[in-house]
Amino acid sequence: MPEETGQSKDQGTKPTRKIAPIAVVSFISLVVVGIAAYAAVYLARNIGKIPPEEIEAQRNSSNAVSAFYHKLEPFQTNLASPNESKIVRAEFTLEFAVDKEIPLDRLQALLRDMDSKIRDVFIGILCSKRVNDITDLVGKEKMKAEIKKMLNAAITWPDGVTLRAVLLLNFVIQF
Repeated sequence: MPEETGQSKDQGTKPTRKIAPIAVVSFISLVVVGIAAYAAVYLARNIGKIPPEEIEAQRNSSNAVSAFYHKLEPFQTNLASPNESKIVRAEFTLEFAVDKEIPLDRLQALLRDMDSKIRDVFIGILCSKRVNDITDLVGKEKMKAEIKKMLNAAITWPDGVTLRAVLLLNFVIQF
């Protein structure tokens, strides 16, 4: 009986197989799905990214704002503990939103001049806290919000400068 290749056994050639149309369609479908998946991942990673031209335009716009960080010297003060002496050691940084027209060296000099007033607010608030007020995350967040509020009330920041956040870098309570 002759094989599917149309050649007989006794001609000495190997029989060839016909590729089924289903296998071709499956391979093409697999390639198309792979390309679509790659495109979806690529688009998902790049959605929301700002093109370099737009970033440069934002930098050059007149109302551009940048962040400025002012690290304070570490604090060490007593907590409000009626029966025991408890000391807190803390390091903070102030985060400001600054108009780009303000020279940063001028801002650094102004903040250095205000350091005594800034430290007074921090120490006043820290001394009023009990250990239970500031041992958990919620207490620390409340303390940072209170410090920010009191700093904004006690200090008139230069035009174009806004206190964004009080950042806690290190916080240790010594019993």
